[in-house]
Amino acid sequence: MKDQEWDEEALREINNLEAARLAIRGALATIRNLQDQNAGLKAQIQDQAGRHKTAENKISELTAQVDSWRQQAKKWEDEQKRRAAEEAQFRNNLRMQVRSEESVRIEQSRRQTEEDLARLQAELAQMTAAKKDRDEKWARLKKNLEQREADLLVAEREKVELANRYRHDGELLAGLRKKRDEEITASLRSQQTALEDKEREAGRLREQNQALCKQVEGAARQLEVARQQIEEKLLRDYHLKEQALHERYSKREMELQASWAELENGLWKKTKEAREKLDQTASLQFEERARALADRSKEIDGHLAELKKQLDEDFARKCAEAEARYAQAERRLMDGWVEKEKNFLQKFEEELAHEKAVLQEKWDARIKANEEEYARGLKGLKVKEEELAAEYRHKGARMLEEHSRQEALRIRQQDDFVAKKTAELERQHEERLSALKQKEIQLEGAAQAKQAALHENYAQKEKAAQEELNRLRLELLEQHERALGNEKAALEKQLEQRARALDEAFSAKIAENERAQQTLEEQFRNWKAAALAEHVQKEKNFDKRWFTREQELIRHYETALEEQRNRFAAETQKTREELDLQRKKAESELLARQKNLEIELRHKHEEEAMELRDSARKQQEQESKQAAIQLKEERERHHAQSAQKDLREQKTEAEINRQIRQLQEELGRSNYQNQALNEELHGKQAVWETERLALEERFKRFEAEREQRFKQLEQSLEEIWAKKEAEGVALRVSALEKQHTHYLEQLAKSEENQHRRFEDWKKQSEDAVEKEKSMWLERHESELEQRRKDLESYHQQRVEALHNEWREREKALEQRRLEEIKNMQAKMDEMIREREDVLQKRFVSMERELAANWRQKQDLADQQIKARMAELEREAKKRP
Repeated sequence: MKDQEWDEEALREINNLEAARLAIRGALATIRNLQDQNAGLKAQIQDQAGRHKTAENKISELTAQVDSWRQQAKKWEDEQKRRAAEEAQFRNNLRMQVRSEESVRIEQSRRQTEEDLARLQAELAQMTAAKKDRDEKWARLKKNLEQREADLLVAEREKVELANRYRHDGELLAGLRKKRDEEITASLRSQQTALEDKEREAGRLREQNQALCKQVEGAARQLEVARQQIEEKLLRDYHLKEQALHERYSKREMELQASWAELENGLWKKTKEAREKLDQTASLQFEERARALADRSKEIDGHLAELKKQLDEDFARKCAEAEARYAQAERRLMDGWVEKEKNFLQKFEEELAHEKAVLQEKWDARIKANEEEYARGLKGLKVKEEELAAEYRHKGARMLEEHSRQEALRIRQQDDFVAKKTAELERQHEERLSALKQKEIQLEGAAQAKQAALHENYAQKEKAAQEELNRLRLELLEQHERALGNEKAALEKQLEQRARALDEAFSAKIAENERAQQTLEEQFRNWKAAALAEHVQKEKNFDKRWFTREQELIRHYETALEEQRNRFAAETQKTREELDLQRKKAESELLARQKNLEIELRHKHEEEAMELRDSARKQQEQESKQAAIQLKEERERHHAQSAQKDLREQKTEAEINRQIRQLQEELGRSNYQNQALNEELHGKQAVWETERLALEERFKRFEAEREQRFKQLEQSLEEIWAKKEAEGVALRVSALEKQHTHYLEQLAKSEENQHRRFEDWKKQSEDAVEKEKSMWLERHESELEQRRKDLESYHQQRVEALHNEWREREKALEQRRLEEIKNMQAKMDEMIREREDVLQKRFVSMERELAANWRQKQDLADQQIKARMAELEREAKKRP
């Protein structure tokens, strides 16, 4: 009975021990689970603390980066302000330079205009002095004519001299005109050759400009190709490195998962071994727990895979959205630049068209003013003398030469200015090219350095967690998008401010140019109105004075001609009266002497008287015939000479008058001889009384015949004189008419030549101005093209700089991100190693504690069993 009870008690105790062991094992499992949960919570807390610390560090780094970006943006703003200030200073300097050049040119034109006015005033003064001298000469001539009215030959000789002088002056004027035409032709040829040289030089400069433009375009294309190649190479390297990074990351992740699995397997193996050592029954629970943990691990792995996939999709979507936003922003920015450039070009074309229209209006007004001035000058030239016309044309030729010289000087100055500006632009272009080359070299060096740094960074990279990487990518993308948006907004604001500043500066420059142009136009209009009024008033005064002088000269000429006619008529009447008186006196004396000598001459000299009468009659008839022949010859010669020139007619008329006077003198001498012969005849008739009647009858007949011949001769002389006078008057009238028609023809020819020369000069001036305008437009268009190219290159450089800066920032961010990932990986590895060490130490300590507790409990149980066994043995011994 006792044995049975002991067995039951022993079995109960054994069952209690088993239950205690099971309870202990359950408690130990619970403790282990709680310890595992506590360790997991501590690990999570440490992970959260590490993440929080990493996030704080990252936030501080991002804050520092944002501060650095702000400082960089501030530097960019300062640099932009400095560039804007330099551009404003350059524009101000250029404006001041252009203004100074315009003021110098205006001052030169004003000085030239004043010199032209002074020259014209001097010419008018010279013309006035010449006219005064001419008036004095005419007065002296009138005085001389009044003094020499009694001497017809001197007056005729002076007229001949005046005709010779006029002919000489006409020949001299023709020679001067021919010489002036030759000089004008030579100057026009020289100007044409100079224009051709300028055109050739402009063509050469245009070809050089085109060659330089082609070189610049080729260099830009080469730079663009090199940039694209470098960008493609960097993109390929970036994609390859990113792919390698992904591969390394996936490999590292697999290794981590394998190590984690190995670690878990090792831990579970150690746990199983410990549990197997503790009790076989607890192994079932641990296996069930392991299966549950494995299922949980699978669920976690699946959740991590889904989360990874979702994060990859979100990352791809965010990248696509960011790229789309960046492309859209870039397109919007480029569209804005294109629109602004179009507006700027349209505005510039409108301003250029406005300037062209203003220049065309100015040129038309100038041509119209020149035409009006030429019409007024032509109206004044119609009433001027030939000498004044020659002087005026000579002065006009000199003015044209001076104007062509000044025009050539101005064109040369413009060419020098264009060459200087071209040299400056070329120098600036070379400086920009050198700066671009240096910048390219720097960028290449920086790119190589960054590439080397990236290689080093990529070589130093290690594995990182995908969740952290995705989170960092998302955060960095969002921050980068925000920074990019802020930067784009700041750049757009800067561009808008700069565009507004440029528009304001351009509008201010246009307004200033318009004000200056209006001021100059007002000054030019005032000066032109004053000059025109003065010129018109002087022309009116000159026309009045010249008309009065011409009328006075005509009146003087008519009065002189009338006085000459009256003088000729008075001299003819006086000569006739003197001849009558001489004849009457001779008759009275002859009768007296006849009475005294009638008796003496009547008988002695009858034969001698007859011979003398015959000889006298023959001589008188011969002299009359000779006189008639001479008169006929003179008449024929006069008619022949009158058909020729005025000078020969005047000489012939003077010769005829001289011969008439000689004939009159010979007639007087013959009368004196006749009187002497009559005296002798009367003396002889006094001697020969017997022959008185016959002698008287013969003498009466002779006297009658002589009287008849004398009357006939006088009548013929009067007819010849009247005819000569009428012919002379007709010849003078015809000569005056011819002279008038010649003057009119010369004036018409000179007017036609002047008009033709003016038309040629106007055409040449229009061609020259047209060429100059086309050259200026070409230069202006080339400058605009150059400015547009510079602006395009500047914007392209700016875009490239932004792209490079964006790539640099992206690379820097990638580098920092990789460094952060590396640091996080290192921290995580260290933390995992620490956790492994802690877990190992904790497991060892727990194993030691459990082993010690188990040994202690086992020793205690053994002691209890031994004590119980000893007690049972003692009780058994005590029992009988």
